[in-house]
Amino acid sequence: MTQESDIEVIRLTHPSGHYIEVCNYGATWLSAHVPDRNGKLGEVLLGYNDVEAMMADPNYAGRTVGRYANRIRRGRFTLNGKTYQLELNDGNNSNHSGPSGLSFRNFDIVRREPLSVTFHCQSGDGEGGFPANVDIYVTYWLTKEDCQVVIDYSATTDAPTVLNLTNHAYFNLNGYGDIYSHQLRVSSTQMLETDSEFLPTGKVLNVAGTPFDFSQPKPVGRDIDRNMQQFMWNRGYNHCYMWNGEKQCKLMAELSSEVTGRRLSLYSTCPALQIYSGGFLSSKYPTRFGRIAQPADGIALEAQFAPDTPNQPAFPQCTLNPEEEYRQRTIYRFQTFD
Repeated sequence: MTQESDIEVIRLTHPSGHYIEVCNYGATWLSAHVPDRNGKLGEVLLGYNDVEAMMADPNYAGRTVGRYANRIRRGRFTLNGKTYQLELNDGNNSNHSGPSGLSFRNFDIVRREPLSVTFHCQSGDGEGGFPANVDIYVTYWLTKEDCQVVIDYSATTDAPTVLNLTNHAYFNLNGYGDIYSHQLRVSSTQMLETDSEFLPTGKVLNVAGTPFDFSQPKPVGRDIDRNMQQFMWNRGYNHCYMWNGEKQCKLMAELSSEVTGRRLSLYSTCPALQIYSGGFLSSKYPTRFGRIAQPADGIALEAQFAPDTPNQPAFPQCTLNPEEEYRQRTIYRFQTFD
């Protein structure tokens, strides 16, 4: 079992002053201090002031999530004719790979430089029910130019398996209160329909002109109280937008705050983005925002493969074979505006 003494917090500081903090437990992104329109640095990640609180967090705040981010129906999938049963931790389903997931693992620190750090862990065959031995690397780095945080994921396997890694940071560009007034733009209008268990039905919806349309910037909270089943099931947004399997690093979403003049632009090579407005947020300990976590204290923008992809052959697939290397990149670009 991981002890607090096993956890190392690392700060990466840019010459201009902005910085992030990460740690080896869950290869977690703990903190991000970036400037507002007046040049004042401030925290924009939902998180905690000490390690004990971070370890007790039920929200996966800032954690690296895998082997499979998001949900798999009944925790079961078939690969090459063999069916695998995963740990169940979300009713009848598996979410974020259950208690054996990467979020609860201590990673090794294998490379450390002034502006970057690389974490590594090996996930063994059968861990959490997943097949194969998989070597996983997560690198955080700050670009020399601009105010950008890059997360690179890479992995290899000794047998066929499925792999879907993401980071579960919650953003609040004000550093306090809720995110309902934040403006969000999403560059896709293709969204997965979900059922009452937050799992995709397999149907891809064109949401143009609906309350799920963010093709033009709008406040996150503008439509969130609509009397619609999708909102009621999810307590807001908890939906996956699709990019038709595009593998290039593309602009997926922009989040901005008129209060602080901060803007976050998210780019990724992943084919999908899960947008979670934090409707179920709670915590045992107060967060850095000064209170027990409340719904909508942060919004998660999780670049990934779609939920339940191993059971959805029409979705872009996340199978990893021994002759391949898993590689994904997500870029978080912070800017300011007047």
